[in-house]
Amino acid sequence: MPRPVVLISGNDSWGGYGGNDSWVRAHAHALLQAGFEPHIFCVSPRPGTAAVPCGFVHRIATPFRSHGAFRYVMMPFHAPRLIRAVEQYLAPLPPPHLIHGFQSWTYVAVAAASRLNARGIPTQAVGSAYDTVIHEALGKLASAFRYYGFSARFVQLVETVWNRLVIHRYESHWHRRVRAVFVNYHSVEGLIRQRFGPDIPICHVPYAPETAFRIPQLSALPVPDTIARLRATGAPLIVAVSRHDPRKGLAILLRALALIAAEGRPFRACLVGRGNLIEFHRSLAAQLGLQDLVTIEGFVPEAYPYLRHADLFVLPSLEEGSGSVSLLEAMQAGVPIVATRIDGIPEEVTDGESALLVPAGDARALAGALSRLLGDAPLRQRLAARAHEVFLERFSAARLVDALRHEYARLGIVPD
Repeated sequence: MPRPVVLISGNDSWGGYGGNDSWVRAHAHALLQAGFEPHIFCVSPRPGTAAVPCGFVHRIATPFRSHGAFRYVMMPFHAPRLIRAVEQYLAPLPPPHLIHGFQSWTYVAVAAASRLNARGIPTQAVGSAYDTVIHEALGKLASAFRYYGFSARFVQLVETVWNRLVIHRYESHWHRRVRAVFVNYHSVEGLIRQRFGPDIPICHVPYAPETAFRIPQLSALPVPDTIARLRATGAPLIVAVSRHDPRKGLAILLRALALIAAEGRPFRACLVGRGNLIEFHRSLAAQLGLQDLVTIEGFVPEAYPYLRHADLFVLPSLEEGSGSVSLLEAMQAGVPIVATRIDGIPEEVTDGESALLVPAGDARALAGALSRLLGDAPLRQRLAARAHEVFLERFSAARLVDALRHEYARLGIVPD
């Protein structure tokens, strides 16, 4: 029997579609290929254990809301149930054990490991981080006050206060008690050391999107119907894959697209992703006269078909903390990229070589870069080819598998 490794994800990562969920599943796929048996523990209104292609998902019942933003901010209320469930699962199994948490949910890994060690059961906890809760919340808050109305500002203000007063304490606790903090970017290391001190045990582990483990299933994908129905059939297609929250810069992207439309340059655009600002962005697109050129798709179970048929990928983020799963998926799909020069994004792509990078929050600069690529097919091809090469060199599935196998072995955890 392969050695089990517990992964702590607050959300039901097998049924989730955000960047964090994809990140957890990618780790599970990697651990499976490394010879381990991944067990994802999460809270859910539908309890039970299920076998999935990347291991097992343990859904732990909770009386509290367990999806969306409420699932995240209510982590202190969910944590005791997850801690008990992990302890009950690992206690009868032969040690040593490893519990791998993600973001603030690593608190659960640390607490469960502490309880098992107190019972004489050797257990280690590690955590993966791509931002700090304060940095992310402040990014959302600043964007909400600059680009959105009262409702968005109020929501982000409440979230920021809650994160500063409550979630930050849990995050500080686990950073100082894990055996290792796995990060993908130097930008994240800087944020963590600035927030929690220079002695945090940080290890760099390469990133890989979940799609890197599913290439055969993604080779032949039809054009999504919503793209086929857009006006200007045959014009270059711009795709953005992002949550509709203030820090993702989608309001700036829509204003940039309006500038391009005013130039008379042909294009089509599709914004894929869900979030509490999606109706605001649909209304803004209509106000800007983009309803025939831009479709705002909302939730889709699989974003990769949109990338496979895109002529351009755009990431207009105002804050990321690290890099972007959707940007890596665009690199994998061989799509030319326009992105903002923030946080870990310049660690993924190089301006003028594998992407065009622009200042965050500058609609005119974003419009200029997009317009340049729309009118220059050879440049699109060159940037896309180099981005795909970088993906294979640095962000492949094999890189993540080898890195996790190495880091686990360094902690004395090897496959049986």
